[in-house]
Amino acid sequence: LTTIKWVCGVDCYGPVIGEGWFKYERETKLKGEPIEPHRSRICHLLKNYYADPHHVRVMVDHGAGPFTNLGKWFTCPEDVWSGVGAQVIAVDPLASGYNSILNEFHIHNTLRTSYCKSEILSTCIGKSVADFAVIVNALDHSENPMLGFIESLRVVKVGGLSCVFSIRNEAAHMGGKGFHHWNLDLGSNGDWIITNWDTKLQHNMTQILSEFAQDVPTFGAAEDGQLWKCFKKTHDVPDLFSQI
Repeated sequence: LTTIKWVCGVDCYGPVIGEGWFKYERETKLKGEPIEPHRSRICHLLKNYYADPHHVRVMVDHGAGPFTNLGKWFTCPEDVWSGVGAQVIAVDPLASGYNSILNEFHIHNTLRTSYCKSEILSTCIGKSVADFAVIVNALDHSENPMLGFIESLRVVKVGGLSCVFSIRNEAAHMGGKGFHHWNLDLGSNGDWIITNWDTKLQHNMTQILSEFAQDVPTFGAAEDGQLWKCFKKTHDVPDLFSQI
């Protein structure tokens, strides 16, 4: 809910931090526009894997928060990849609270987030219905981030892409407090590793997903301390991966 206060600024929630990034968010998210740098990263990625921009029709943002990073209708800059126009589906477990605050401040020109946990994404949206899925700075807040990402691959079609963007090892930075009980990081060989802060149990996601998804270059590497990982769905996800 603090995010909404930052983005709304003085116009709808009194004096708050309004410089830099949050000023940019107010100028874009409140207009329902896609957010940089995620927009450019996604557009270059899609251009590399889809021959025709018209094949990108449905995109999912799970853990989207109050304002999806994909905007009301996802488009790419004309000089990057012309012709993309995709419907956006945005979901989040806290959607009810977010939408109550948006109603309170009469914010109606953004895409509203619907309720859904990442761990049940295909139940909410359906299987093999999207061309692209992404979760930004939220997978490590999940109860089960491994299942949450697998569900995102259930939602995309075979040949579709699912990506995660996150701060690396945020649970370690936060001391395992609040939502932060999972570290997302890269192994020495580039494999994506998820580690539980409390048990220290590690999950090599690149290996787990290899039966039905292929690790792909991300085109627009994340900065130091960030993780930007994408997988292309090669086969339908077996049912046995429902309880990982």
